Amino acid sequence: MATRAEEAFKEELALIKDERVKAFTVEVLNEFTPEYFWTAPASSTGKYHPAYSLGEGGVLRHVKIVAWMASQFTAAIPLSREEIMNSNMGKQLYTDVVVAGAILHDLEKFGPNFDGTPSSLPKDNTACHGITFANKIYAAKFKSGETPPFAIRCVLRGIAGHMGPWTGDDRYKPDYQKDPVIRKVCRCIFYGDYAASRRYPDYILELMKQGDANVD
Repeated sequence: MATRAEEAFKEELALIKDERVKAFTVEVLNEFTPEYFWTAPASSTGKYHPAYSLGEGGVLRHVKIVAWMASQFTAAIPLSREEIMNSNMGKQLYTDVVVAGAILHDLEKFGPNFDGTPSSLPKDNTACHGITFANKIYAAKFKSGETPPFAIRCVLRGIAGHMGPWTGDDRYKPDYQKDPVIRKVCRCIFYGDYAASRRYPDYILELMKQGDANVD
């Protein structure tokens, strides 16, 4: 029987074909999803993110949209032939790790103990929540000093660096990743997150409405 998390992300998990990456993603979802994730908005202040990701369940909607957008960026930021050969990561596995990282990137968006109040947010949470959560997963799933399989390293780095240039530690920023494949994975997740977080100006929303009106 599917868990709450597996049911909530069934469309996104279906995009992941590699069983090891999917199993890891499901395991993290089932073990680490805080209760507030199901009801919290994507922005604790309401100042950021578009309307669809505000209000109850906003962070869940945001994450689902990020996962789809990030998967699309894998086509816009493809791996080179050399990168595929050196990493043994084909187009599908590349998409798999990007989607997995996107699914997990905001699981602890507001830290582990958020209760809806600013005082329950960790210090430097905006810049560091991805880093903190990725390190938490690593500590729980791997021995200290152990190197995870490359695909899982991609997922963890994608979570850690999803704030892009606003990531709180240079070592985790997408552009600072030495491995070119990990760098591209991080960029896909960051671009997906950034695109999904933009508020459309009124004239863009009006153009969208016009387009909808023209569809039978």
